[in-house]
Amino acid sequence: MVLAVKVEPFLTAGGGPNNFGTTADGALVFTVHISIRSPRSSDEEADNQQPPRTEEKILVYLHEFFHCFARGRIDPQYGNLQLNADRDYATWSQIEGMALERAYKAGDDATARQRVREFVAARALKRQTMTEDQRGEESSDDVREGTATYVMLRTLEIVKSGRLKPGLTTAEDPYYHGFADVDRMIASYAERLAKSAARHDDPKMKCYDYGCFQCALAERLVPGWQQQVEQGKPMDAVLAAAIPVADSERGDVERRLRSDYPYEDVRRAATAFTEARDAAYRTVSSRQGRVYVVDLKTTGQFIGTLTVKAGGHRLGLLTLFPDGYPGFTLDEVELSPVKVPCNTDQLYYFKAVDTDARSRKAAHTVTGKKQDDGTCLDAVVTTPLFTLKAPKLRIKEAGNRVKIQVLARVKG
Repeated sequence: MVLAVKVEPFLTAGGGPNNFGTTADGALVFTVHISIRSPRSSDEEADNQQPPRTEEKILVYLHEFFHCFARGRIDPQYGNLQLNADRDYATWSQIEGMALERAYKAGDDATARQRVREFVAARALKRQTMTEDQRGEESSDDVREGTATYVMLRTLEIVKSGRLKPGLTTAEDPYYHGFADVDRMIASYAERLAKSAARHDDPKMKCYDYGCFQCALAERLVPGWQQQVEQGKPMDAVLAAAIPVADSERGDVERRLRSDYPYEDVRRAATAFTEARDAAYRTVSSRQGRVYVVDLKTTGQFIGTLTVKAGGHRLGLLTLFPDGYPGFTLDEVELSPVKVPCNTDQLYYFKAVDTDARSRKAAHTVTGKKQDDGTCLDAVVTTPLFTLKAPKLRIKEAGNRVKIQVLARVKG
């Protein structure tokens, strides 16, 4: 079913490469799938103080097309990193990010090399708490997404050199300015690196920024680094081999990490993060009673992008809300605020537990147009914990579990 929905600019974009089949001789063909949507109040968009620009979408397209180019040329051997940061990982991960930023901003190559050694040493200290597979996964993610992100930064550097002749005018697209603010856009990448370094909730997502700046430093300091990456060597190994930390100097480098960087402040913040996250998990997971699940999978909407996660704590695929959830609006779907500890789960699910279920006369009430197939149109579901409105939904009950499947986000 296809429904007409009015979409107002500005629009954001994201996506990735898809296997489009094979040629007559069996070669794989990849294309890029891009999803266009209206901006929502995600954490990333809430942090972005810059006006919307079509230039950002152009860079996203280049990022995704590079993934197609990389197929068969860059083939990291490990899968995606899945790791919840402990205090040591969080501490050294932030410091290695700071070292990358300082190396990138260094005015001379000698200083840049010194900062790269600090990055290499901090990464080694961080990885003392990781398994061999986790180390490989992290390096592979840096290659997989870092190279594609570096394409975006490198494009801006080329634009700054004056080699761009815009083929689109602001009159044709009011959000396009011919990369006139290229210096500001380049500076935003280092700013994003600093923010990424200070975030501990999703270690995998650091690969975009950390990998990008490893590429930038290799471009500056290690000629021929691209060929090494194509041969299977991740950028952190390229940098460590070209700018090694000798055994005789490792002690001095590690001391600098504690004296020249805000080590104590970083460690305090990492401790506060891990303790708050773990306490949130205990609060949410200890609740016993009737379980309510709101399922958005049929809509294709990731639930994590629907609201700023203020007060939320990321733990793997869970986002924990020990003080309640702000609710969300998705087109014609509305979930009211929830005042009890709860969480989102996987990509599409919201979950809350009613600990007073035994005292309730009913698990929920529903108003709307009930259909013969068990669905309900123009539905309003009222539970003791929240109210959900949706153009179409289905409720499934099993034992002490109520699952509400949202089947449409707009009226048909």
